[in-house]
Amino acid sequence: FPTEFDFTQSTVFSYYDILVQEGSRMAINLRNPGLLADQQITITVFNVRLGRGGGQTRWNLVTYSDDALTQKRDEALQFEGGFRLPGKISVIGAPVLTSTWRESRQLYPVKALFEPRAGEWGTAEFRLSFSQPVFSQGKIVISCQGAGDSSGYALRTDGFVIIGTAQIDSRPVLDKATGAIQAT
Repeated sequence: FPTEFDFTQSTVFSYYDILVQEGSRMAINLRNPGLLADQQITITVFNVRLGRGGGQTRWNLVTYSDDALTQKRDEALQFEGGFRLPGKISVIGAPVLTSTWRESRQLYPVKALFEPRAGEWGTAEFRLSFSQPVFSQGKIVISCQGAGDSSGYALRTDGFVIIGTAQIDSRPVLDKATGAIQAT
């Protein structure tokens, strides 16, 4: 779990042999000396297609004493000590960009008609959808990258709000080193 992990195109270091490689199942022969009691081993698998939806990964780990995979030795079923697969964040619709002038349309009725312009402060509103539940006291980090890895826009925390079913009391902080906003 999550579903749709795929090891079909995966590879391992050349000192291991892949015995089975079908969808979400992979069997690896570690060769001699193989696994030794009470000895930790790290196996790196490359080119794995990650599962769908994100969440805590859950694995069935089984060791065998033969290449035919018929003589089980040890197993850890539903093992959750691996890693958490990030979910997906989707932007719903187009972002709404508002100029500073439009936010003060009573004071600047003519300038309020203009679209946001480069070099002036404005507000960007994004509607987001998350594939995993978002819990209170979680952290969101927002950064902006410009075209071609340039620095992008400067972000500010004043006026920053998070709205779920209602406005959420968040404490945004600007990371001076990265320019990102971190909010809980």
